[in-house]
Amino acid sequence: MRHLTIALSLFFVIATSLAWEARAPGSAHGEAATATTADAVTIVAAVYGDALKRRPPRDTQTLILTRLVERYIAAHGLQATARELNTHGVLIQMRLESQLGDGYPDAAAMEGDERAHFEAYREAMNRAMIEQWKFYKALHAQYGGGVILENSGAEPVEALRRFLEARHAAGDFEFFDREQEAYFWAHFRADHHQRFLPEAEAEQAFDFPPWSKGEGQLNVKR
Repeated sequence: MRHLTIALSLFFVIATSLAWEARAPGSAHGEAATATTADAVTIVAAVYGDALKRRPPRDTQTLILTRLVERYIAAHGLQATARELNTHGVLIQMRLESQLGDGYPDAAAMEGDERAHFEAYREAMNRAMIEQWKFYKALHAQYGGGVILENSGAEPVEALRRFLEARHAAGDFEFFDREQEAYFWAHFRADHHQRFLPEAEAEQAFDFPPWSKGEGQLNVKR
């Protein structure tokens, strides 16, 4: 199973276990606590009014991004459909199998709980990748800006920054710890200009999902 945990996206891979934690009773999300500056010793941030206790900065970033992205996806109807899971899911798994070779798990050789767990994991990963692509596409259409290439495909980094700054200005999330806040913004506010795709390519970068063409290639018109 560990072979499938490859670099797919900023949001959706490392978010899985943390998102479950955020919903568990007794967690920051489950408690629905309201953070104040008086809590700054143990409370480092808040998202939609729910306090986030101190944890590694990457985990704090993941929890905040997960909540923001999930709400955007729900508000804009970007959830993966059954049809998309059937059609794109096959292509995603074919690409992973070609990349991993013998490292790709053989579901046919699994039985019982092991196979059920793998099938659930595979569907969750397919859903996450499809929704990431739809989210990126919608965000770039709304905010525009520069696009860079990452391991998982095109990333609308300037649109992401503008989206996050808008949500921050609206009070959807806030920080009470400078180190955690600096880590959160570092990637989005870094100077990526030298990595930007040419404008014509950026405009078409999300027309097709990154798994719809050959390995390591974007399906953009040249």
